[in-house]
Order: sequence, then C-alpha cells, then structure tokens
Amino acid sequence: MIRASLPLLALLLGGCLLAVGPEPPWSAVDDDDSVTDDDDAGQDDDDQADPCEEDLDGDGVGACDDCDDQDPSNFPGNEEVCDGADNDCDDATDEGFDQDDDGWTSCGGDCDDTTAAARPGLEEVCDGIDNDCIDGLPEQEEDADGDSMMPCQGDCDDSQPEVYAGHPEICDGFDNDCDGELGWSEVDGDGDDVPICAGDCNDNAPDIYEGAPELCDGLDNDCDGTIDEGFPDFDGDGNPDCICDDGLDNDQDGWIDGADPDCVWGVAEAGLGSTECNDGVDNDGDGAIDGDDPECADAFDDAEGS
Repeated sequence: MIRASLPLLALLLGGCLLAVGPEPPWSAVDDDDSVTDDDDAGQDDDDQADPCEEDLDGDGVGACDDCDDQDPSNFPGNEEVCDGADNDCDDATDEGFDQDDDGWTSCGGDCDDTTAAARPGLEEVCDGIDNDCIDGLPEQEEDADGDSMMPCQGDCDDSQPEVYAGHPEICDGFDNDCDGELGWSEVDGDGDDVPICAGDCNDNAPDIYEGAPELCDGLDNDCDGTIDEGFPDFDGDGNPDCICDDGLDNDQDGWIDGADPDCVWGVAEAGLGSTECNDGVDNDGDGAIDGDDPECADAFDDAEGS
C-alpha cells in the first residue's frame, strides 16, 4: 500500500514545483544569493533594489520617471520657472516666459519682455527703448526735462522743458525752437543783460533798459518814454540842466557846456553873471573858459543843489 502511494506523492510534489515556476526578477521574497539562483540571466541576485526606484536628487520621483534626476527642481508636475531648465519635464524649457514672442525670455537676456523691440542682438534706434539690451537706455533717448521729446528727436537742451524742436520762440534767452538761433528780440546787443523783448528800448546802449536808473544825459535811460526826468530845468525851457563841463550837448539842444542857456541860467541863478561863463573869455585868469572853468561848474552844481 505504501509502495503504491510513493509514485503518486512524487507526482503531486512535481506538479507543485511546476506550478510555482521560475522566480521573477527583483523578487522581494528571494533570498538566494547563489550563482544558481533562478533569476533571469545576466541579472544579479534579486536582493538588489530596482534602479527605477532610485531617487538621486531626493525630489520624490524615481529615476525612470524623472527627466533630470540630478536636479531636485526638475520633475514631472513641478511648476515651470524661468531658469533655462525643463522644470515640469514636458520637454519644453521656460514656456510662458516669452511674453513678447521674440524668442527671448527675461531670464535668457531679454531686458524688456513686454516688447519685441528689445532683445539681445537688435540695433539701437531712437524710440526710448533699450533695443539691444546693452548698458540700459542711451542718453540720447532719455527725456530728462519731461517735455516728451528726446535729444535724438530734436531736443537741443534736455534740461529745459520749453526747449525742443518745434516749440514756439519765447522771450527767455533760450533757443526754444532749437533752430540754432535766438529770436531777434532776445539778443542782448549791448551786454546789459536785458534783451529787447524784456524791455530794452535801445539795445545799443548799456545804460538804457527798462528799470535802469535815469541819468542826466539826454537819453531815456529807464525806457519810460521820458528823458532826464527828475533833473532841474532852471530856465523853464522843458530841457533839464545837465552836465556843463564834459564837452557834450547832453540835453541835445544844440548847445555845449557854457554856451548852453541851461548851464548859463543855472550859473546866473547861483550869483554869477551869464557873461562871465558864456563869453569865451577867461574872466578870472585861471586858464579855463566858460563851462570849462571849475568856478562856473561849481556854481552850476550849487545851483542844482539849491
């Protein structure tokens, strides 16, 4: 009976072995380290870890699924940032960071990603944009005075907001329209710092301009339309009695110094006879005649001060 059972037992045991079959690679239950282990040929014993499960950069994604297992900032599902790398492992780099579609990202050298007119390699033009992305905006494209015109557009003085090409000329001493010349009325021909447009009624005389002190010289120094106002007129002829010892016809009445009735009248009022200072004779023998005589001049000065 026992002998008859042995063949059956052997058959049953053989069937169980056949049912189990060869052990799959990387089996976690295999502890056979021998060279006769039944792993696939060419493979080491299945106690070794699966290479696809390795995570060299520690980003939580195995090597077989991570497009860059050397960098923890690159793995499937990660957020894309502008850094020149494929952060989300979708085979595209820095997608969404070229806003102006010029082929350059802000992290890749585009200094202004809002306009395709700025990127490395472009030629600089006068448009107020750093086109070539080198050293910022050129000085010729800056608008320092805020007049909405750059030097490269025709602003000849970028420190003055009322100076640029096309601006109307005004009386301020600047070349407002940038044509290279001051307006004719802005020229200060006599060097008194007051141009015609600012009230200089005679730009050939530095003592004549609006607001100048009035002198007794037969001229309208303060440009108020009146000549020598405020100076005495002893003979009442409407012409003031001006200097009588300078050899000039100061009040422009055709008479000079002692020959001028104004001067003679003033001297007479001071107590000297008119003939003594208006006769062409050196009456006191001091070598001076008429208006050139200090006594005549002093007498006139005394008369003016009286």
